[in-house]
This record gives sequence, structure tokens and C-alpha cells, in this order.
Amino acid sequence: MAFLDTIASFGESFSKPSGIACCGKHEFITTNLISDDVWYSYSDWSGKILSSVPALEYRELSDDFDTRVSRLISSFLVSSPDGTKACVANIGFPAISFSSVKEGTLTEYRRYAYPAMGFRGTSITEDLVENFSSLQADEEYVYALYSGNKLRSGVLPAYESRHLIVYNWSGEPVRHFFLSRNITHFFVEGRKLYCDSSYPDFNVYVYDLGRYL
Repeated sequence: MAFLDTIASFGESFSKPSGIACCGKHEFITTNLISDDVWYSYSDWSGKILSSVPALEYRELSDDFDTRVSRLISSFLVSSPDGTKACVANIGFPAISFSSVKEGTLTEYRRYAYPAMGFRGTSITEDLVENFSSLQADEEYVYALYSGNKLRSGVLPAYESRHLIVYNWSGEPVRHFFLSRNITHFFVEGRKLYCDSSYPDFNVYVYDLGRYL
């Protein structure tokens, strides 16, 4: 076993990052708490924030700062392999965003923000659902796993999902798959979808997307 120490720390300049994805050789995207007017930001490895994307505009977002930002930063982030594009999907709200990266600037070019379910003011109701539950990407596509399950169902865990929505890097939806099994995590290799599940049984499944993509 080898002890590995850090070579840099950017925590103070970021103000509590939450979620991170590489976006180019020397930059990355992250959700953070710099402002409740920001959803996610683009930063270099010195910790300097270069550009940001505006926050979600749901009326169900609380006026309380901590509650607002906790819902905003609950997101998954991926980038294209060449680091020129980024995609971010929210867990608490059914929203997904696509941005381009050029010369240190993050520019959002497409956003889908669907109606929120299960909010009543700042309280969680019995109808509250988990939205996007995982996100992966390759050179051609972004693969978004969507749950839609109630957090308080009492049976099916909210993080188990059967909807896989595939977007191209233009932000256009290409395919919507309804999977035969509930899945929790996944990755895509070639046109094979490898995934695991914890309900109703712990198992690993493989799907072939090659016929459809």
C-alpha cells in the first residue's frame, strides 16, 4: 500500500464544490455554492472560476438560501471526451442542460426544464420524485438515467430507474428506452449498456443498444 498525498487544494476559492467533471486538459465543471443564481461553473486548475451557467428558475425553489443551493447543486455532470461540451442533469428537478466550452467561456446552448412534481412550498410531499439519477457520455451521445419514482414509495427505491434517455451533443433527444429491469448505476462501452440493480435482486445486466443507435 502506498500513501498518496494531495498536490493541490482549491477548496477555499471554490466555496464548497459539490460534484465535478473534467472538461479539457486544464479545466473542469462543478456545481458549487458561490451564488444561488448559479447552477454550475467552469474553472481552471488554479481554482479560478472562469464562467457560470444561470440557476434553474423553478417557482418551487425555496427562498431559503441553504435549501435553494442544496437543490441546485444536487446534479450529475459529464463532458465530451474532447472537453468542448458539458452536460448537467439535476436530481431534485427534472432539468438537463448542455453547454459549450470555448476560450475559457461556458455557454449554455440548450436546456430542458420540465414541470416539477411533489413540491409544496419548502416541504416535501408524498408525491416528490427523484428525477435524473445518473449520467454518462461518450463521443456521440449523452445517456441520462431518469427515475421518476417517489421518494416515499415505501417499496421501490427512488434511485432505481427504468428510463434511459439518449441525447446527442447538440442537446437533441435521440432515443427514449424503457428498460426491462430497474437499474441503479451504468456505463456504456461501445453500444453495450452495463448496469447494476439492487431491487428486487442484486444483479448485473447488459443491454445491446446497437440496433437503435
